[in-house]
Amino acid sequence: QQIASLINTAKESIVFTSGATESLNMAVKGTAELLSNKGKHIVTVETEHHAVLDPLLYLEKKGFEVTRLPVFPDGMIDLTLLQQSVRKDTIMVVAMWANNETGVMHDINAVGAFCKEHGITFICDGTQAVGKIKVDVESSGIDILTFSSHKIYGPKGSGALYISNRLKNLKLPPLI
Repeated sequence: QQIASLINTAKESIVFTSGATESLNMAVKGTAELLSNKGKHIVTVETEHHAVLDPLLYLEKKGFEVTRLPVFPDGMIDLTLLQQSVRKDTIMVVAMWANNETGVMHDINAVGAFCKEHGITFICDGTQAVGKIKVDVESSGIDILTFSSHKIYGPKGSGALYISNRLKNLKLPPLI
């Protein structure tokens, strides 16, 4: 309940994992599998963590197409380019809230609103944001949010995955 309250959701929407890396792998691969009948195009950002980039490389080997968006010199997402990159077969957008190396915080509410308007699943790595800034999954348009316990003074080796009610049929694939 405490974790759910931290991001403004119901406790039933929280799945505990070993950390954000496991959560991201499960979310990206599971969403791709769930939505592969609708399309095989994914949009992400070049500056994402390898916990996102590596599962996307795996999916490319399975026939998915990934568009990796460059960022402005200040590290921010070009929202216009994001909008232009979406196609009829785009099934998800994956973007981190706050960059772990640069500290750049993307306009997640704008990304979420765009994805919601176009019926595209939005996966957000919230590892560097949760517990530091206000994170409200209900108003931000995030369908899946991942984060790690140790970034918010919890124990290492645990994390969480928020899955919106809209994706209740999402099957999380076992990683081992």
